[in-house]
Amino acid sequence: MIDRGQLYRGLSQAAWGYFLLLLNFNLTFNNTISINLLPSFAGALLLLSATGSLSAERRDLKLLRPLCGLLAAWHLIDWVLNLVGLSVSGRFLYLDLAVGAASLYFHF
Repeated sequence: MIDRGQLYRGLSQAAWGYFLLLLNFNLTFNNTISINLLPSFAGALLLLSATGSLSAERRDLKLLRPLCGLLAAWHLIDWVLNLVGLSVSGRFLYLDLAVGAASLYFHF
């Protein structure tokens, strides 16, 4: 059984992770460069940390760790490319569908 401190820490990380994943505050410069002040990759990294903290309570969470790492990498690449005015989203149809399906699987 997990101790209360670790459970609280894991649930807190998961809540902040979802907050960063789902809430966007964008600053736009010159109508081309858009910077998200609450980056999604930070939320995915917090969820990755939360799966580690809560895996003692739910053993299935260990299966989500590689998927969460891939989603964090995807969001990081998209965030960095947005800094220079480019975007990965919408350029590769099958990759976008795979990331969307992985995100949906991760959330459920």
